[in-house]
Amino acid sequence: MKELAYCCPRCKGPLSSRPEAYICAACDVQYPVVLDIPDFRVFPDPYIGLEEDHRKGRRIAERAANSDFKALVEFYWAITPDEPPEMARRFTAQAIAAADRGRQLLDAQPAVQNNLRSQGARLLDLGSRTGGLLLAATERAGQVVGIDIAFRWLIIARKRLEEAGRSAQLVCCCAEFLPFRENGFDVVVAEN
Repeated sequence: MKELAYCCPRCKGPLSSRPEAYICAACDVQYPVVLDIPDFRVFPDPYIGLEEDHRKGRRIAERAANSDFKALVEFYWAITPDEPPEMARRFTAQAIAAADRGRQLLDAQPAVQNNLRSQGARLLDLGSRTGGLLLAATERAGQVVGIDIAFRWLIIARKRLEEAGRSAQLVCCCAEFLPFRENGFDVVVAEN
């Protein structure tokens, strides 16, 4: 399915594109494309700087080639030393269960179900993290876009989707500054 077109998250104006970046001439800003994921962040993730997030994402992507989803999540927590091992185990278990939780959440909302019935329904997942709700959405919607301010989590979400034989448009951006035109989605969801 054709990807949704982007606009500048700051001014909502048009963007030109090159393989390595999207450019807003009006704002004089370039938004990089890193590992095939556009990064439209207006401000960084509060936990990690932009460049450090890209480095960590690249490190995770290198590991993804030889790891399954669970091993990749475990690797993430192994290279994130600020979390105690017990919390890392809990977070890993939550990530593994996230797709089932996402299915339950989507199925529990009649308004969501009604909006997803139309062919080609577009769904935006705000804060995709490891892609649990995102995966569930790909089973129900015609076009799914997952965003997160954390680039590194989008790399892990992509692995989850690949293992399931699914795809979604992944975009690194701030929920407050979306790189999409108004009214571009039939359903907008967020788990947390």
